[in-house]
Amino acid sequence: MYPRSTLGELDPNHPRPSALYWRPLDDEREVVVYRMGYNWRVCVGERGTFGFIENGYCYKDPELALRAAAAWSGEGDPLDGWHRNPFDGRRREGGDPAREVVRR
Repeated sequence: MYPRSTLGELDPNHPRPSALYWRPLDDEREVVVYRMGYNWRVCVGERGTFGFIENGYCYKDPELALRAAAAWSGEGDPLDGWHRNPFDGRRREGGDPAREVVRR
């Protein structure tokens, strides 16, 4: 596991140098947190394939994204608080599961 506590200088030895967080999973996939313009995306994808993401969830708060990534198994949805899944079109206003809608 490679968490970062600050968003300062990136470590070139990090497995994903542009990631805020990286963790390998037991099934040859990885969980990664990237900065994506105006939010933070918790992603899961095949380990070692740069840019290949199976699924991802957008969070407005980087600390919430880090907690979700650390707790997520890569299956189902990560911890609540995400507001958008660009892969399946789901959105949750304010991160509230009760307010989930699908936009394609």
